[in-house]
Amino acid sequence: DQVVTQMLPAAFRQQDDVLVWIDTHAGRLAIDSAASGPRDTAISLLCNSIDHFVLERLTVNTAAAGAMTGWVADDEAPDGFTIDTTAELRATGAGAGAVQYVNRPLEPDEIRRHLQSGMQCTRLGLTWDDKVSFVLDDELVLKRVMPCEALHKDVERVAKNDAETFEADFYLMASTLRP
Repeated sequence: DQVVTQMLPAAFRQQDDVLVWIDTHAGRLAIDSAASGPRDTAISLLCNSIDHFVLERLTVNTAAAGAMTGWVADDEAPDGFTIDTTAELRATGAGAGAVQYVNRPLEPDEIRRHLQSGMQCTRLGLTWDDKVSFVLDDELVLKRVMPCEALHKDVERVAKNDAETFEADFYLMASTLRP
């Protein structure tokens, strides 16, 4: 009985929250998890819980790694975006190496040398419209999505409790990320 009493709380898995945003207007699903396990579980639960819940993978005309490699090679992001100080350049093939930039300016000459040696950009920090910064990876996953200071400067905080704070933050991020 003592062993059961001591071990019972540890016998059950810890429950984690995974935030999910279903943008019905734009037809998008966002899951707040960088790990594939919680994402897959959330998708499975949604598909099993909602009749006719159909998901399509995001498709693009240019592979993410190819597009990001072009941006860092030209030292120019697409309109509305700026390149931040985070990047990963990775070589292909067996025993291939990688170079990571973290909080370090991406020097164009240095980047070009890496690209000429056969590396591709597989992760890139970007900021959109001075509102949201994030890291884009070669699988089109957005990681470390963070609102910029400019997004909060005109917002007056009047939330009275945690639930109101969550709702206000959610609305702010959802209305910012939708476009």
